[in-house]
Amino acid sequence: MNTASNQPTIPDDVRGAIGREIMSVLNACTIDVPIEQTIQELQVAIERLSFGGETMGPDISMDDIDTLLNGDISAGTMQFINWLQERKSLSILMGQRGNMFLAFCIRYYRTIREVKCITPVVLSEAFRISLLGQLRTIYPEPTRILFDVSPSLVAGCVIDDGEKRTDMSLRSASPSLVRRFITRHAHHRRHNG
Repeated sequence: MNTASNQPTIPDDVRGAIGREIMSVLNACTIDVPIEQTIQELQVAIERLSFGGETMGPDISMDDIDTLLNGDISAGTMQFINWLQERKSLSILMGQRGNMFLAFCIRYYRTIREVKCITPVVLSEAFRISLLGQLRTIYPEPTRILFDVSPSLVAGCVIDDGEKRTDMSLRSASPSLVRRFITRHAHHRRHNG
């Protein structure tokens, strides 16, 4: 059955599966990017691709897309855009469809939790993956787990899930460690001195 615009009608279950696949790919591509940044980059991409689509037509190339986005989009979002372009589905980021997609993403990401793991130095890939695996037991997908660096931490890490901040850094432990050391040292001096 055709609609007035001669587009085939897509059954709701197929439309739902396509939507889940698109969101799954978007999440996979941008998992290391804060949600707010992902939303902002999608908005920039939709605005520029809508303009580019009007002037360059529907067969816009990745070179044209790179020119339009001018390096203002993260590698993950560019990977998502490339995935859409390869599947000839870039129109989801253009015009009215783009605005509808952005509105959906804003609603969707309101339900996604974001957890920050803050360390004093950039973690090696192997250690980051190991820590990510441990954090996933507490914060399963689709929670975003972001790694950040704060050189003011001495050692350890801080986990901030938006509701609770757990400080497991040496800086937070230092006062109690110093007290324990002084108590032990004073006790030792009394008995041996």
